[in-house]
Amino acid sequence: MKRLLVHALRTLLGGLGLLAGRFAPALQSRLVLVFATPNLGGAERVHAQLAEAVRAARPEIWFTEPGKDEVLLPEYARHGCVRKYGAIARRRAGAYFLAGYLAARVNRQPDTVVVGAFSYLFYDMLPWLRSDVRCVDLLHNFGVRFEHYSLRHVPRLETRVLISESLRADLATLYDAFGLSAALAGRLRVIATGVSVPERQPVKASDGPLRVLYVGRNSPEKRVHLVGRIASRLAAAGTPSQFTLVGDVKAALAPEDLPSCTLAGVVTRPEELAGLYNEADIVLITSEREGFPLAVMEGMARGAVPVCTAVGALTSLPVGEVCVLVEPEDEAAVVARMVDVLTRLARSRLTLNAMGAAAFRYAGEHFSLGRFGEQWRNLLGVGP
Repeated sequence: MKRLLVHALRTLLGGLGLLAGRFAPALQSRLVLVFATPNLGGAERVHAQLAEAVRAARPEIWFTEPGKDEVLLPEYARHGCVRKYGAIARRRAGAYFLAGYLAARVNRQPDTVVVGAFSYLFYDMLPWLRSDVRCVDLLHNFGVRFEHYSLRHVPRLETRVLISESLRADLATLYDAFGLSAALAGRLRVIATGVSVPERQPVKASDGPLRVLYVGRNSPEKRVHLVGRIASRLAAAGTPSQFTLVGDVKAALAPEDLPSCTLAGVVTRPEELAGLYNEADIVLITSEREGFPLAVMEGMARGAVPVCTAVGALTSLPVGEVCVLVEPEDEAAVVARMVDVLTRLARSRLTLNAMGAAAFRYAGEHFSLGRFGEQWRNLLGVGP
């Protein structure tokens, strides 16, 4: 009964939104990008790169959830017309109405393409869109509910863009489990995330402490507290090391681990962040789940060696050649294993330098920002 009532309310409010949207101002672009927030984060920075890649189309950029820091908002605003709908969508009734309203605005524009990423409202819009509106979504990882929430809308999606082949395999398996046709799995397409790779690998310090860098948000799956614990264990063991953490992560760290960590806070200037990667020997990831962290790509592009949990698309990296991966399940085991790995690398600069050079070469061969933009423009039919 509750499900029927929810469906009726969704239909009623969405229909009212569809009607109201017919009297709203027309779109300024035939390309609409629908994201959750402009907060600072790896996925959000990829979305900003996408907006930049298609900036010639001056896309409409819609944010459908309330933002926390909105650090990246000015960057998005440089590439398109930004509109924030989070205040309305935060209430369920508002989201139902908004799905119809925004769909009506899209429907009034001919030859429209809508791209969604990390936005539940994007999927809620799909049933209200005209059948000739091209719909594309972007998935960064598996296991964060979007892949299940979107299942009933899969036939409506012209293309699903994924960041890795491993994610394509996961989705294809999910489709098969739910009886979706092989033809729908054929709509899955991989466009790897890109980062800027300098012409030459930055020169690292030849001595001194092992420089370990963490870049990311403070969210449960990141397990930032493990970074602090690893830093304390290395310090207690007498291994010279310097742990720098970028992001608003202080609250995640145990008080006893704070003396072993340098907190850089939120870093918004690209040149400042690049400088931290240039100095780092290691980029550390302790997550229980990931897609392919942008921090790993950026670190490798600056010759930093990833020491990470074996999650998401990170398992596609050549282990032992450019990175070290450890099993993610048991936190105590993750800490112990990473302490052992970092201790050995700190004692063998030859191994560390060789892996850093291999990581830099791998980034140059696989993480092309230019290819990322070109593939997206070709998919969406817009110019550079």
